[in-house]
Amino acid sequence: MERESVPRILITADGSRTLFSDTYYQSYQSISGALCQARWVFLEAGDVSRRLQARQPTRVLEVGFGTGLNAMLTLDLALATGCPLDFVSLERDLLPAWTLRALGHGRWLEHPEVAESLGNAIEEGRPRVQLAPQVHFELALGDATTIDLPRTVFDVIYLDAFSPDVNPELWTVDFLTRLHAALVRGGVLATYCVKGTVRRALESVGFDVAKRPGPPGKAEITVARR
Repeated sequence: MERESVPRILITADGSRTLFSDTYYQSYQSISGALCQARWVFLEAGDVSRRLQARQPTRVLEVGFGTGLNAMLTLDLALATGCPLDFVSLERDLLPAWTLRALGHGRWLEHPEVAESLGNAIEEGRPRVQLAPQVHFELALGDATTIDLPRTVFDVIYLDAFSPDVNPELWTVDFLTRLHAALVRGGVLATYCVKGTVRRALESVGFDVAKRPGPPGKAEITVARR
C-alpha cells in the first residue's frame, strides 16, 4: 500500500517547518517562526540555555512532544555543551516517525543525529534514548493528566500543549497544581500562553507569574517560577 502523504506541513517565517492539526485546527508551532518560538519561549525564557551553557545539570519536563522540535533543540545544546540533561516529554497523540522526519528539524541542529535517534526510537517503540553518557531522553505516552509525575524533580517545565480553547484539560488548576509540585523550589515553567485565566490559575497554585516579551509574531509569553 502506498504511504499517505505527510499531513499539512507549513513553512514558517524563519524557514523551519511545522504541522497543522486538523483535530485542534491549530498549528503545532507559530507560523511566524517555529524555530524562533522554540528557542525564545522554552530554551531562553525557560532558562535552559543559560543552565546548559553553565554546565548546570538540568531536568526538563515537556508537556506536549508535538513535532519534537523543543526536545531536539534542548538535547542538541546539552550535547554541544557537555552538560548533563534528563529530558522527559509527555505526549498523548504521537506522530509517526516518518512525519517527524519530513519536517527536517535536523537541519537546525549542531548534532543532526539527535533527530535521527529520536525518529528511530519512535519507529521502534523505544521510550528511552541515551544520546551520550550524561544526556537522556524519555517519551511518556498517554494522557498527561493521569501520568504519574514525580514530586520536586524538574528544574524546568515546557508547557507546550495546544491552546486552552481547544485543549483545556492541560491548563486547569488541578493539572497546574501537579506541575507546580513536580518542580524544584525556584524551578521555572515557560509557556507561550498569556491568557488571563491561565495566568490567574498559575498564581492560584503558588507560582510567581511574569510576562516576558514574545518572539516575532507574539507580543508576550508567560514565565512562572515556583
